[in-house]
Amino acid sequence: AIVVYKLMQIIQVSDPFLVALILRILSALLAFSTLWLFYKNFTNEITDIKLKRWFILFSFFLWFVIYNGVRFSSENWSGALFSVAFSLFFLVKNKSFTFYFLVGVVLGLSFLFRYQAGLLIAGFISWILFVKKEKIINTSFLILGILCMFILGILVDKWFYGEWTITAWNYIWQYLEHDVIQGKISIFGHEPWWWYIRQFIIQGVPPLSIIFIISLVIFITFKKRSPITWSLLPFLIFHFIVGHKELRFLFPIIYFLPIILIKAIEIIQLRFISGFASKKYLRIIITICLIVNFIFLSFVMFSPADHHIALYRTIYRNYKTPT
Repeated sequence: AIVVYKLMQIIQVSDPFLVALILRILSALLAFSTLWLFYKNFTNEITDIKLKRWFILFSFFLWFVIYNGVRFSSENWSGALFSVAFSLFFLVKNKSFTFYFLVGVVLGLSFLFRYQAGLLIAGFISWILFVKKEKIINTSFLILGILCMFILGILVDKWFYGEWTITAWNYIWQYLEHDVIQGKISIFGHEPWWWYIRQFIIQGVPPLSIIFIISLVIFITFKKRSPITWSLLPFLIFHFIVGHKELRFLFPIIYFLPIILIKAIEIIQLRFISGFASKKYLRIIITICLIVNFIFLSFVMFSPADHHIALYRTIYRNYKTPT
């Protein structure tokens, strides 16, 4: 954000609304790159033509992924970078020490942008060590990349705060002291564990949201050794347990939802209902979901996230004196 502002100052442009637009464009480019890498990573695993077509549609046109993808927010950038590192780890076959280090750098940036991503990273590294049984030397280079970004974060904190501090530790300690020890999280709100399920059903728009919840449950139940399960489960458990809940806290994992949906259909087809993907009732359900999705996609494409911004921009550009 600072680099964009400084570059705009060099060309003597100070309009904050133009700067915000540039940051949104950068966010959108990152989101699209993430979606493309996910598609390249998983598309070859899908043999059913119909499922591959659905995977493309849900990957690139899922309305709340698009809505979140153009936001310059910690949730979006952190989740996108974790997803990029996750995809690259499987896309690149001939891995060098440099590759492991660079994947670690991307994971480290994901952590710096939003500390809760540490749960995704811890789960992913655990899978690498205990399920994939990666060589210790390779994993060490990956962890080294994360540590380098962690140190960079400390240096940036010194630059901004003017004193040495470890904001990640401060963040965790504030949570422990405030929520666990003193039980004061109620000033931010305290919701039951099932709050996320209810909110996602409502705001994710049924039947689309219901399908994704069912798919997630099926996937985690039957794909216990999957790197996706190992990465997402600690993240989800933590957020379900913590008293203060906001739906945006789960935004970092939405890039995984399309492949989870397709894999869930494959699981049902393999274990329970032969030819499930070709069943008429499933095609009807998916068609309804796609119709609902594209209606909401059209809405978020042509409607601003905050309708007040047009007013603020008009005041900023037309009234030069204090207003």
